[in-house]
Amino acid sequence: PTASDGYDPTWLATWRESSEAEPTTARTTDAIIVPVILDITPVHRVQLSTDAAMVHALAGRRDRVLVRVRNEGNITDTIALDVSAPSGWRARLDESAPLVLSAGVTATRTVLITPPVTYRDGVNELVVQHRSAHTSASLTVPLTLLPPTRATVFG
Repeated sequence: PTASDGYDPTWLATWRESSEAEPTTARTTDAIIVPVILDITPVHRVQLSTDAAMVHALAGRRDRVLVRVRNEGNITDTIALDVSAPSGWRARLDESAPLVLSAGVTATRTVLITPPVTYRDGVNELVVQHRSAHTSASLTVPLTLLPPTRATVFG
């Protein structure tokens, strides 16, 4: 049982004492409160995820990738993210301030991406990562550039 399960971290130890000399005497109960001090090792663990299996972007048109950041450790942690994009692409976080997340909490960050203006075939990768003295996490999102479309004007 833990405090998060609704148990009081201070345990109550009780015992019953009876008198053999006087069998008719009612039993008395004395309670002693015993403080329990636990050392819990801090665990730092961060998970990065997204719903985007692949991002299909149009040349020169800005797009967004939503990234979920979850603190899977057992203490509050400060999580700073970095993004990197392939050559010719631009990528940045919409908010650059580090996240301060309590244990078990999830937050969302948006990565703004802008592909190159000229079309190049192939699959590229957007990388979102977190590194600190305690933990690291990385997320790779495949990027593909859609060929330009031409508007046809009839007249």
